[in-house]
Amino acid sequence: MGKEYCLDAYWSFWSTVEKTCGYGIGYSIDHGIKFDGDCPDADKVSYIIYCLGQMEYASEGVERDYSKAFQWYQQAANAEHIHSNYCIAKMFYGGEGIPQDYSQAKVFYKIAANGKDKYAYHALGKMYDTGTGVEQNNSKAANWFTLASKEDVPYADYRLAQLYESGQGVEKDKELSNILYKKALDEFVEQENSSQTQLTNSGFPICI
Repeated sequence: MGKEYCLDAYWSFWSTVEKTCGYGIGYSIDHGIKFDGDCPDADKVSYIIYCLGQMEYASEGVERDYSKAFQWYQQAANAEHIHSNYCIAKMFYGGEGIPQDYSQAKVFYKIAANGKDKYAYHALGKMYDTGTGVEQNNSKAANWFTLASKEDVPYADYRLAQLYESGQGVEKDKELSNILYKKALDEFVEQENSSQTQLTNSGFPICI
């Protein structure tokens, strides 16, 4: 049931883009023609293209194809869908379907962060925290984690709590550390409950 639903959604999204913009997705992807967002409701269309990338990436309704997912994300990002830049960065970071490239990951995380993508804030914090693709810097890591924490990203809250507890990159603050640990826990619980509610109400796996 879930897989069939997602497959129907996949082709529905595909058809919507072609009908709305006259943009032949299959042909354009294969021939490197970029979606420039020059059509009615371009923001909605770029989101739908992003959704197609998500479905290819997560194997929802279609066989997983990292290469095609990367192409969808590129098209959506070109049409100013901010979070698609995060997805591109994540694929460069993990070498998923493309050669691993931390410098390119940082570039696209920065683009997403400039667009106020909260997950990009956390990803950049993680890079500086671990010294992956950049020089390790606890202060810069804390700055990025702080931005993500303000947007209620639980992993950022948790790591920031650890930094305040140990005084790495920030002034040691046990009280603030405890507040952040509790905030992270509450957000993890809320996140889990929200996921279960979505699954219960829908009856099939969440595609997006």
